[in-house]
Amino acid sequence: MSIKMNAKSIGTNDAAMSEKAAAIRAEWRKASAERKAEIVVDFKIGYMAGREKVSLEAAQAIFETGKGKGATKAGIKAIDRATSAWNYHVV
Repeated sequence: MSIKMNAKSIGTNDAAMSEKAAAIRAEWRKASAERKAEIVVDFKIGYMAGREKVSLEAAQAIFETGKGKGATKAGIKAIDRATSAWNYHVV
């Protein structure tokens, strides 16, 4: 595949991502404080599942383990990427 075709695919994905992030931001803006906390967690778990190519259950386990004792280096990186994605796409 050529660079142009790869770049077109990336651009298409970026456009779709922007639309999906706008929907999350819209829900975030009207949400109560409790719901906002749920949205952040749901986003991070969903993002990790997609980015790491694991099930939602596996992503939730990574999230619940957190970055403390017992966390793997890969798990910590996945959480950090999800947090960064939240800040970039939604906040």
